[in-house]
Amino acid sequence: MVALRLDSVTGTFGHKKFCPPKLKWSRLQCCGEHYIDPATDTCCSEQVVHGVGECCGRNTIFNSLEEACFGGKLYPIPEGHDAWLYNICELNDGTIGLYYAKTHMCCNGEVMSKSGNLRCHGNVEYDITTDIVVHGVGGLQAVQIEDGRTSRCGLEMLNPNREVCCNGQVHDVGSADGACCNHKPYSRHNASCCRDVITEGVPEIAGIQECSEEQSYWNSASISCQLGVVLDSYAEVQCCGNEVLSITDQICCAGKILTRTGPDDICCGTEILKPNAFCVEGRIVLKETHEDSYCLLRNDTFRIERIITYDSNAYICKDGALAVKKPNQRYCEGAKTIYDVQTEICCGHIRVHKNTNPWGLERRCCGYGVYHPQEQSCYGYHVFQIPERFAEICSLSLYDSRTEVCINDHIYSRTTTELTIEMCRKSNNLAAAFDQHCCQGKPISDRTHIAVMTIRVVDLNALEAVCCEGSWHFTGGEAKSCIGAVAVAKRERLCGDTIYLRADGQCCGNGIYNPRTHLCCDGVR
Repeated sequence: MVALRLDSVTGTFGHKKFCPPKLKWSRLQCCGEHYIDPATDTCCSEQVVHGVGECCGRNTIFNSLEEACFGGKLYPIPEGHDAWLYNICELNDGTIGLYYAKTHMCCNGEVMSKSGNLRCHGNVEYDITTDIVVHGVGGLQAVQIEDGRTSRCGLEMLNPNREVCCNGQVHDVGSADGACCNHKPYSRHNASCCRDVITEGVPEIAGIQECSEEQSYWNSASISCQLGVVLDSYAEVQCCGNEVLSITDQICCAGKILTRTGPDDICCGTEILKPNAFCVEGRIVLKETHEDSYCLLRNDTFRIERIITYDSNAYICKDGALAVKKPNQRYCEGAKTIYDVQTEICCGHIRVHKNTNPWGLERRCCGYGVYHPQEQSCYGYHVFQIPERFAEICSLSLYDSRTEVCINDHIYSRTTTELTIEMCRKSNNLAAAFDQHCCQGKPISDRTHIAVMTIRVVDLNALEAVCCEGSWHFTGGEAKSCIGAVAVAKRERLCGDTIYLRADGQCCGNGIYNPRTHLCCDGVR
């Protein structure tokens, strides 16, 4: 340990000054109001210090591998040690103690050896196996761990596995699920808390335990339709507003409990819909037996002024009025137009189009527009210039199966090469007409590649890539051959699993040697 008197670095910097302009290509750097050459000088807090190193204060530089700087003072580091592992300790006598942080520690104004399990937290020394540091009345203090008590509660210690701290007092609740309810202890394992009231026998289970005011209950066994009122539940009951109803003989319509007339009853507003009626925006409208639809007349504020029931086989509803329906007629709501289904189509309930173009080609709807299926396709409300019978989907994209192919969710041009990709992917084999082979499900041509599927040496001057035992090896334009699963050029030599240049010598085990200067005995040079 090195002990030195601690002196603080003082001085005033005054107003910042700037260097005059310099040429852009100059390597000089500004330091205060002077330029320095960083190859020979160092700038420390706008002061020029001759030499190159790291600053320690304003007037000193040092080598961080040999010295440590603390508070503007330099301290020598023992040879062979790393400076960053050293630290300082302000000793009780006002001096500085330099210590090695791996083996020593600074504790309460003293440099101490890290012996066994001893550590220091702030100025408190403690044993990591038997003590715990807590904030006490007078600050940090070490407290011995007894009976699993590792947490602080006021001035006491508690065991979090069975005790809970409520209002600064330790309470034994018998489990780690302890909690406080209005400063009172309870175990969530066998009780629950609702609005500061503890209910014993109803454990707090997420998704099952609920509160109704101060009452705690399980929704699997009870039901609460009104705050503070909990009733026993069974499969045939449910809430209707603040009331409980039996779903076997009652129905809830807009918060009103009604007696069922049958199992298929449905609500219309606050009433049960009758078989001979329509439900129109919560309003029951009676109809005749033969009537199957209704026609609405709305005012400028979109309120219903009139509801007319009618037979859709005989009439068409248009703008709130009925028109006699002619054969093949329908009504296009958005276009507010009656159209003939034999010659027209209503697209998107917005526009009416002729179902054939001037040349007699069929038209179909695509959104509110049209397309010709003989020449076009519709996908995602967009028209594509692909005949519908040739249009197919590939990963949410439309493609022309005559000129394109979908492989692994990617669309490729259906050229000879891409067709061979499809064949390789499906059977890893190609027709002889293509004059190609497969390697890992991809085609390679004999004119530019060579596929070797067995362990043997072949030299066929591959130009782009070589397939050795099913693995691709790109050659970079250099002819290579396969030795097992490794691709090797003529100028190379494979020794074991390592490639060397032939000019370097011959193989000796996994290495290489020069037979003119060395011997190889049993694979050892």
